Parts: sequence; structure tokens; C-alpha cells
Amino acid sequence: MPILVSRKVYIPQLALIERRQERIHRIRAKLAMLHLYQQDPMANTPDAHHVIGQSQNFPENLFTFLGQNSDDPAVKDFIPKLKAHLLPRIRAIHIEKQDSSQPPAPSVHDDHSPTSLNQVILKND
Repeated sequence: MPILVSRKVYIPQLALIERRQERIHRIRAKLAMLHLYQQDPMANTPDAHHVIGQSQNFPENLFTFLGQNSDDPAVKDFIPKLKAHLLPRIRAIHIEKQDSSQPPAPSVHDDHSPTSLNQVILKND
């Protein structure tokens, strides 16, 4: 169905049509992303403590996430707690690699952002 515009004010009408089409495009893109997001398993039973998701398609910058959720008590002192949690484990991995007689295999981990969160673990408390 063709879109009808008035000859007198066609430029504002065309601009309105373009904005409406762009808005519809953004809504459809969000719905498609929401559909992909819902395909990951969710912890929906009380006996399932957590579920490890299959998808890492929705990375979120850690500092943006903390800024947006600054009023949430769960993110209070998150960075120091994360460092305290990860540092001993990383050191243990390096000690294990040094103790082994085999040289470490070369590996490359290309992450677009060194501080990004992915929807990987969903806790059910």
C-alpha cells in the first residue's frame, strides 16, 4: 500500500514517515534480541540453584552495569570483591602451570572489552 502525502507539506510528512519507519525498525530489532535472550535456560525451580547459560551474545560493560545499578546493594564494593575472589584463583592456575613439566600451550583470548559481563550464570536463591 503506497503512503500518501500532501503536495503542500510533503517534506515534514516524509520526515515523519521516515522517523516512524526507523522506530518500527528499532522495535523489531529489540524484539529479535529479546527472543534470542529468552532462548537461554532459566533457573525456574527452587531446587535448581543456578544455571550456566549457553550464550555470550549479550555482553555488557562492567562499569556501565555498575553505574546503572549503583543503588543496588548487591553491587556495593563489587570490583574489590571481584578482585579478592579472582586473584587467588588466577595465582593458583599460574602456580599449577609452573609446576607442570610441559611448557604452557600458546593461547589467544580476544575479548573486545577486558571488563565485560556476559549472561552466563543465573542464580536462583
